[in-house]
Amino acid sequence: MAWQSDPVGVKQIDWIKRVLTTNMVPPQLTERATAFLAGYEQDPASATKGDASDLLDELFKTPRKGDDLPAGIYRQGEHVFIIRPNKKYLEDPKQQGAGHYAMALVPAPHAGTTRYELVFDPEAKGKLAKGDRVDLEGIADLLPMCGSRAKKTLQSLAA
Repeated sequence: MAWQSDPVGVKQIDWIKRVLTTNMVPPQLTERATAFLAGYEQDPASATKGDASDLLDELFKTPRKGDDLPAGIYRQGEHVFIIRPNKKYLEDPKQQGAGHYAMALVPAPHAGTTRYELVFDPEAKGKLAKGDRVDLEGIADLLPMCGSRAKKTLQSLAA
């Protein structure tokens, strides 16, 4: 196909860089991706869409960092996160796209005060470890300041 010999696009380069940071990529594949990116930096016209596509196919097959974390509440210092299963995982854990996602507990202005709410945080899973997991006692200092939805979600994960 003609598109395969076209120069690589910026989106493919961005995806390669992103997957290298979000996934558990084995050393040989990391070396290959790093060499591809270095070649692109030296001579952008030498990197093709076909080569990038083949590399991305392999990179996308690697597991994402944090996919082995169980659902629950996680704390790193003052930062609190949750890991919970997505709808596809709840329907059938073996189907494509099934997995867990992360949310961060962040302060949000609310009627002249500050309430903590949960917001989607796609990069948190890669930074968390099993040892960061806590129960409700581990976030007792923040729980009273949580909005009702956040509090309900946190309590359901601790059950």
